[in-house]
Amino acid sequence: MTGPIIAGEEKRFHLHSFTFQLALVPPISHFGGYGPNTGVVNENRTRFDALLETIKTNFEPFEPFDLIEPTFDYLHIPLDRKGLADTKVPGFNFLLPSKLKRQNVQPLVRNVIYPYTHPSKEWLSSSSAWDTKNWIHASLALDPKEPQTRKANYRSEEQRVFLKSGIKAFWESQEDGDASGDTLSLVLTIDCFVDLQKVWDPLPSLGHDLMGLIYHSLFPSSSKTAPTTESESRADSLRHFYACLRPAPPVPYSRSVQPSNMPSKLLPFQNRTVAWLLQRERAPVTQASEVCKDPAGFWSTHDLEKLGHLAYRRLTGELVKLDREIAVPDRKGKGRAVDHSEEEEGVLRSKDRELLPSLLDLSLVKGSMLCEEMGRSSRYENDKSPLTAQVSARQSKPLP
Repeated sequence: MTGPIIAGEEKRFHLHSFTFQLALVPPISHFGGYGPNTGVVNENRTRFDALLETIKTNFEPFEPFDLIEPTFDYLHIPLDRKGLADTKVPGFNFLLPSKLKRQNVQPLVRNVIYPYTHPSKEWLSSSSAWDTKNWIHASLALDPKEPQTRKANYRSEEQRVFLKSGIKAFWESQEDGDASGDTLSLVLTIDCFVDLQKVWDPLPSLGHDLMGLIYHSLFPSSSKTAPTTESESRADSLRHFYACLRPAPPVPYSRSVQPSNMPSKLLPFQNRTVAWLLQRERAPVTQASEVCKDPAGFWSTHDLEKLGHLAYRRLTGELVKLDREIAVPDRKGKGRAVDHSEEEEGVLRSKDRELLPSLLDLSLVKGSMLCEEMGRSSRYENDKSPLTAQVSARQSKPLP
């Protein structure tokens, strides 16, 4: 966290810090072209040189200093002449706080483009709208004080995401001692805060997707999201594939699964498949199937310090509160004993999975590949289980 503490900041959760460097290009020294203004000295270049000399006198090279103190009122959406959101302009603007109308205020830094925007983005990959370019654009679009970027309603009056930003400056000297090559650079720092008391309030579908873009970009991922070479991507995919492998579930050795009239013995993977299909068909010879849950790896857990434990599903950008105990220090300074026997970092416990919604619950869907053959519905309609139905003309043959 950079800068002083601002009122209300302690109630928000510091989710992410991002810093990138902007190199200032000096203005031209003289105006060119034809006419009476040919060769006229550019006053902006004179001011820039004077500013650079002042900075070089008071600061050492590569020593950053605060140019603007961090606050929550610097980053804004670019505006057109009518004061509406200009979504055709890439990037965002860095403005100093002013009581004037924003369209009449010259921004300090114009059209700051997020440096890590990639065409093959993982979230909302088919959308090319301004507010889905990156998480900074999505945060500004969800700000109720900013102009709307869409005609449809996608946000509420409550602000969920806060961007605290500031600027540091430093100058760079050349190794050969040529003072004319000294440059001035700016370092823009953005701290993202989330009000977890308001993120649980429902949003329209598009607003939920914008919040999902923010979560997807800022919550840590087990796989790489930055573009890499083809060989690195293949190696990372193989490592991730082998990390997802788990032991096979237990084999249901039951007489109901292995028909008595079937001479061939089912292999273990066939046994598991048949048992699962019979459960889907609600066969009376099988036990009731459990409630369908998302596969392992869909959810990850995050401990947000004093705010509690959360579960996050990257596929949908959904956050769910987990009912976990947090160690509370007693008078002697020792924490109360909490059972962590089933808890691993980033892994859900069995009790947690009961609280999480399923993305696609098929537990109430009846029927499967074993239902019946085409054209033979009248023959099997009264059978309790398709596996017990045997064609009378078909005889069992001994194995060779």
